[in-house]
Amino acid sequence: MIKNKTIVKNDFLNEQYIKIDHSSGLTVYLIEKNMSTSYAILATNFGSMDNVISSDEETIMLPDGIAHFLEHKMFEQPDGSDAFERFSLYGGSANAYTTFDKTCYLFSCTDCLYENLDILLDFVSTPAFNDRSVDKEKGIISQEIVMGNDDPGHVVFNNMLQCMYHNSPIMIDVAGSVESISKIDSKTLFDAYYRFYSPSNMVLCLCGSFEVDKVIELCDKYYSKLENDIPALFVKEKVEEPICIKEKESFQKMLVAQPIFSIGFKGKIFSDPRELMRKSLAISLSTKAVFGRSSNFFEKFYSEGLINKSFSVSNYAVRNHLFGVVDGTAKDPKRVYGEVLKEIQKVKIEGLVEDDFKRAKKSLYSNLIMSFDSTEEIANNFISFVFEKDDFFSYIETIIDINIDEAYDAFVELYREEYSVISIVSDD
Repeated sequence: MIKNKTIVKNDFLNEQYIKIDHSSGLTVYLIEKNMSTSYAILATNFGSMDNVISSDEETIMLPDGIAHFLEHKMFEQPDGSDAFERFSLYGGSANAYTTFDKTCYLFSCTDCLYENLDILLDFVSTPAFNDRSVDKEKGIISQEIVMGNDDPGHVVFNNMLQCMYHNSPIMIDVAGSVESISKIDSKTLFDAYYRFYSPSNMVLCLCGSFEVDKVIELCDKYYSKLENDIPALFVKEKVEEPICIKEKESFQKMLVAQPIFSIGFKGKIFSDPRELMRKSLAISLSTKAVFGRSSNFFEKFYSEGLINKSFSVSNYAVRNHLFGVVDGTAKDPKRVYGEVLKEIQKVKIEGLVEDDFKRAKKSLYSNLIMSFDSTEEIANNFISFVFEKDDFFSYIETIIDINIDEAYDAFVELYREEYSVISIVSDD
């Protein structure tokens, strides 16, 4: 049943969405788009960072990688069948993924929307684990972990996180380790499921052509029985993380055609998620102006051969964490690191170039506006904000609001040499 329904409009974007608070605690976002494909995501606020949960009665340590393990096992049905097979009967293309802060189950379809949505809500609300199937899955995920450890791109990024952080669970590999998943059994999975897959900890986002009443009927079918019986969630325990870095650099030898590098800049821990999102956006604008494909930096060092098209600059805003990453492949990663630091120092002295900033702003804004032409991008963008108590509309509006001074201040705050690290994977 609908507890509350709100229509959120944005006249500037000429877009709107419906937010529904279901009586079970589930939050539903509906974005109507007359497109050939519909796309749905059912997400829970449970990711690889959630390894310690506590209540007044107890504190529980969860095995690293349990959110990802649970994602794999959710597709197994009580009768032993696979949810993927059910989607294929109705032309649905299904998938799932686990990140630092969430687990998402999704499908896209051109027809049979309600049949596919029924399957999505059914299998995510119907856990079916037994120790025999869990042990079998351990072998599969162990192979996935080993493959990840053999992937230079995966290794160089994880080593960068290990250099930056002392205690934060953000440095835990999403899949965990072979040792950590060995501790998982069916009871562990059920414990995690019933604590984190409560509808009050979940969001459904649907983008496409639909009838609101039919969508809510399906939510009632699977979640109405949970009305007024929402289990109390444990509190995700906060870990004290010093601002200083742990190690300055990491080198690992692997077979690669050219050295791979990840340069990390460790930011502070935020208490206000909206401040974090705004700061992240300001940094995105400034770094695009300084290091983007049209920047003087990129053109100069690309023409010299120091960097190539793999060169990329981004920032991550995850829960209360913020960090910047400069990565790519290069013959001389340490020189790239040095030139990046020089450019940062130059910007701190001279400021951002206004024309570059305006160009970066137009580019980022236009890319986000273009995302409204894809049901998949719309739904994924919405999901990326809802657990941070924000929404995609306000994010786009913030782009317009941020000025060059704010972008400069955010850039200076994050990009500090003393809080930077470099991770290199090379065959030398």
